[in-house]
Amino acid sequence: MRRFVWFALLVLALGLSGCKPKQIAARPDRAKVLRSAVSLSPGATELMLTHASSVCRLVGRTAADDYPVSAVNPIEVVASVKPNYERLAALKPDLVVYDAALFSQEDIDKVKSVTGATVFAIQANTIDDFTKEMYVLGSMVAAESNFNSYVNKIIAEVGASKSEPFSPVPKVAVILPGDSGRDYIAGTKSFVASAVEAAGGQPVGPEDTKFVAVNPESLVALNPDVIVVSGSKLNMQGVLALLKNPRYQTLSAIKNNRVRAIDEDVLIRRGTRVDQLIKAMHQSIAPGGGA
Repeated sequence: MRRFVWFALLVLALGLSGCKPKQIAARPDRAKVLRSAVSLSPGATELMLTHASSVCRLVGRTAADDYPVSAVNPIEVVASVKPNYERLAALKPDLVVYDAALFSQEDIDKVKSVTGATVFAIQANTIDDFTKEMYVLGSMVAAESNFNSYVNKIIAEVGASKSEPFSPVPKVAVILPGDSGRDYIAGTKSFVASAVEAAGGQPVGPEDTKFVAVNPESLVALNPDVIVVSGSKLNMQGVLALLKNPRYQTLSAIKNNRVRAIDEDVLIRRGTRVDQLIKAMHQSIAPGGGA
């Protein structure tokens, strides 16, 4: 299994109320023009390349970045497990965008000291807060229109899910199967859990903002109606192990054949495919559905 560690700046008073399209207002007080950026997480790379590349050039990325493929390959790798501070200092980007779950404050302070850059943290644990962060980021890089269009796609998918509610509301566990027999479950305060709620399900798991290790006894006690798993080819062995685990055979999700897969990167990245995540989640937890 690809190991994940994925998973406050100014927040605008905007939300998803009414699921109506919104407009990002340009910031007339934009103090600094941000022309170059470095991404320190795959989700941040997706966002910058998809929505900001025409106004803020991405000059550095992480070794794990793979989407969008055609745009990622020419960009210099400046971070793996840790940032390459020497290369960051040489590039001197105007902006550094990163996932707050990946780095300590000490790491970010050092990034700031060697680059002098503005930094932006992606740290939302709800769909609503994520859209607020997108408004802020779009305003920072003068790409309000692009980010507005993306936010409206997210809002549209939430609205579509709400228009087709489930009764009863299914209990949903989101599992990352481990390659060593240890599985991980999304906490009910996590971003993925918020996607489950947006898609019309009830997330079950520990009260946490991250994926945490789960033992069979705990999962049996939760007894989810649906299990959503990472669908990466890298961990299909883990998926099969979960399905065949004799300790899981009493689970409603397994007895009723309601184990569904969503692409790993769509599932765990806070990036440019959150609208796809909500749609795939709604399809996955629908009776007889699949992503």
